[in-house]
Amino acid sequence: MSTEVGAVGWLRKPSTVSRLVAYAVIVPGALLMAAPFVWMVLTSLSDEPKLFQYPPQFFPDPIRWQNYVELFFGFEVSPFQDSQTFSRGEAMPLAYYMANSVTVSVFSTLGTVLSCAMGAFALARLRFPGRNIWFALILGTLLIPGQILLIPRYFLFRSIGWLDTLLPLIVPHFFAGAFGIFLLHQFFRGIPEELVDAARMDGANPLDIFVRLMLPLSGAALATLAIFQFLYSWNDLLGPLIFLNTDKSYTFPIALTRFKHHVSGQYMWTLVCAGAFLGTIPPIIVYVLGQRQFVQGIALSGLKR
Repeated sequence: MSTEVGAVGWLRKPSTVSRLVAYAVIVPGALLMAAPFVWMVLTSLSDEPKLFQYPPQFFPDPIRWQNYVELFFGFEVSPFQDSQTFSRGEAMPLAYYMANSVTVSVFSTLGTVLSCAMGAFALARLRFPGRNIWFALILGTLLIPGQILLIPRYFLFRSIGWLDTLLPLIVPHFFAGAFGIFLLHQFFRGIPEELVDAARMDGANPLDIFVRLMLPLSGAALATLAIFQFLYSWNDLLGPLIFLNTDKSYTFPIALTRFKHHVSGQYMWTLVCAGAFLGTIPPIIVYVLGQRQFVQGIALSGLKR
């Protein structure tokens, strides 16, 4: 008995040696993870010809803030290359592409959270014949690769005239996905049944229980799903490549890849890194705003309380 208590006490109050060992492992790992990001930021502030000099120059000298200005005001289509090749000159609306990505990410996130919450509530709290069978079938769709659905979706959206618009990237998320249903289903099942029974005794119908009870108590799980969906939509490249055809409808990831085209024998890596850094800002903001709820949702979504 004393041995067990001593072991538990050691776990609760780490010794100085154990903390030093933990820091010795965590700090180098954190620096290793942060190194590519730091290198990207420093490259975005460098002068392009100095990127390939030897020995390499770690800190840019001088710092070239102009790279970020040129992302919005410094490009034109080169007359000597294909239509996706850029050189310094005329304005390129990078902010417009970011606005397209924000539109897609925000509305797809709202659609995912709303539809998955309704589906998960029905499967977790409403009693109807075949409920478990439907839940198993929905989970089974997780085994189907999403790429398989691209071709039938393409022909469907072409037949209704949605190609080269943002609708194919938004509307499907208003029809609940299996991952979101599973995540919220586990959380809804963890809410005490006594609260639901008390609401029913007060005359609440299923819609009242869902809106006034389940959703307010599920902020952590909803925030977790929202962060996952926002990151997926913001970083999605394959979907926009399939459904978008013209410059006016491109999202930010597609615009970023266009900076990698050949221009006068050089690659514009400084602008690629500057654009990549700007592209990390919205996901970071979303994560910081929902960090506490995100951690709670990961910890509690599979547990019963």
